[in-house]
Amino acid sequence: MIRRAVRYAGPSALARTLCGDLLGAREYSLLLNAADVGELLAALRTTSYAAAVNETGRRFDYAIRDRWRENVEKIAARAPGVARELCLAYLARLELEAVKTLLRGIVAGVERRRLLAMLPPLPSASSIPLGAIGAAADFEQAAAALKDTPYHEAIVAGIEASAAQSSARATRLFPASETALDRQYFARLITAAGRFSGGERVMIERMVGMMADAENLLAVERLKKIFQLSPADAALFLIPFGARLDASRRRALLAWNGERPAPYGRDTGASPAALRVVLMRALNAEARRLLFTIPFHAGLLFAFAIMSDHEAADLIAIHEARRWGLARNDVFDRLIRVPAHEAIGEPGV
Repeated sequence: MIRRAVRYAGPSALARTLCGDLLGAREYSLLLNAADVGELLAALRTTSYAAAVNETGRRFDYAIRDRWRENVEKIAARAPGVARELCLAYLARLELEAVKTLLRGIVAGVERRRLLAMLPPLPSASSIPLGAIGAAADFEQAAAALKDTPYHEAIVAGIEASAAQSSARATRLFPASETALDRQYFARLITAAGRFSGGERVMIERMVGMMADAENLLAVERLKKIFQLSPADAALFLIPFGARLDASRRRALLAWNGERPAPYGRDTGASPAALRVVLMRALNAEARRLLFTIPFHAGLLFAFAIMSDHEAADLIAIHEARRWGLARNDVFDRLIRVPAHEAIGEPGV
């Protein structure tokens, strides 16, 4: 315990300092009460997000997520080796999202300048050759441009799996390369979690397992409810990791008709919020538990990365709501960190 406390003293102090910058009920109330985007930005300038929203020439969502990237990289730089790899493995979702966006855009024929403008911020050590991919004329050329990156093998495996699958409809709607990329991402997280031992390993593997379970639930909801895929076809697009989905629950998941509650082990039918929000709230609650119960462990750093990621998603949701003039009450079911009306002083509740 003493050795671990010494190793984690610096990064834990930094993580707790950055956690102090997370928005509280008062800040959320100010943002939700903003009449328009101008008032929203004015309210954000009174918070730790001031520098991000003051930068000109950047999309709001890009600026908010880039601030999140910067904070996670700051913590990772001070963390012990295994904790650093865990934080960077989680942060790699930005690269994963960028690769998917590029491949989808190229297949759809999106104009390259517009496509590049849609990308999320990339990690400082990103290996994605944007210029080469931007010059690609089709999916195959884009895949070739990624040959020196960690993603090329997964894309090739996806192409081969797509050719071998019997359901042309399934592979047309959901390219197997995207599933291979998702599996590669979670495999990296699982590997990073497996390098810990004892209680640290249990806590972190539980968090990663919850993320994988949520991804599988969302995939099944999308594949079966929207695209009416059979259980056999839907199974091709699931991640083979999870915290609670044993063989019987995996069978129940594939037989799920999309109605609440979902076969997850939690009450996903108690909220009118979208299933994604309900699942992210459960993950956020687990992150808060790690953050405030045990000092000096990698789970604290991981918890901050997750909670601040969710807060960025909340801010983007509120910004979009203000842009489109949605009513204040209509925003609550889109939020992850503050799901309850009373938590932010909703009158009459």
